[in-house]
Amino acid sequence: MTRLIFMSPAWLALAEAALQTALNAHPGGSALHLSLIERFHNLPPDAPWPAMGEPCLRLDVADGGARIRYGTAPGEQVATEIICDWMDAWRAASLHAGPELAALRAEQQAQGRIRVTGDLVPWGPILAPVHDRMADHTKAP
Repeated sequence: MTRLIFMSPAWLALAEAALQTALNAHPGGSALHLSLIERFHNLPPDAPWPAMGEPCLRLDVADGGARIRYGTAPGEQVATEIICDWMDAWRAASLHAGPELAALRAEQQAQGRIRVTGDLVPWGPILAPVHDRMADHTKAP
């Protein structure tokens, strides 16, 4: 199985395809309109840097389409945001949805290493299968 570098162009393309597949399988997926930005801090020197703006993962779902991009314009905001350490995000991307990922999120929250604003509940049914797909294709940190 091919393991890809977290946030590389190939990784992003696979993540977008996985998000589209999850959206297609979701009842009412064509009616969803969601946006999420995951902002990263403490990037290691070898981390990919976005072509534009700050290091963030931007996910958009609208009218049955899914789009993922790395980087946003400075100060760009959406209703749902996650702010976390780069290594925590990388670690989360390499875990399947379930107890291990839930334990990581609980550890992050308990130690103040993650901040979430907005509502992640509508994202749950479409992000779980994306996590499962990406966990099998993300190089471990």
